[in-house]
Formats: sequence, C-alpha cells, structure tokens
Amino acid sequence: MKVFFLIKTETGKMEEVCERLEKLKEITSTCMTYGRWDVVAEGEFKNLDAINRFLEKDMIKVTGINRSNTLIEAQ
Repeated sequence: MKVFFLIKTETGKMEEVCERLEKLKEITSTCMTYGRWDVVAEGEFKNLDAINRFLEKDMIKVTGINRSNTLIEAQ
C-alpha cells in the first residue's frame, strides 16, 4: 500500500530530513515543497501494522521533523 507523509520540518532542515528519510528502506521518494508542508515523502508498506511500526520505530528517529500527517492510498 502506498503512503504519503506530509512533513513540517525545523527551520532550515528540509534537505537534511529528505536525506535521512531516503535512507529508510520503506521510503521510495521525497521532495521539498512550498506551502503548509516542507517535505512530502512516499513509501510502500505491506499493511497498517507495518505503517505503525515505521512511524513508531523509524520515522520518530529522524531529527528535524516537527510534525507530520499520514495519507494512505485509498485503492
């Protein structure tokens, strides 16, 4: 299942957050954006449990993230 993470970073940390996220095996792409969110990351996961594990064990360790919103592909 495809998941999109909308991320607000600490000031000046957009590129660093992208680089750190791209090192995680579940993340397939990242891009820096203008607007409410600083970074959009795309990932592939087997199920909801895998998403929860990723958020609780991997993404939480990425420094420079202030907050995020998770969007799960509908189909």
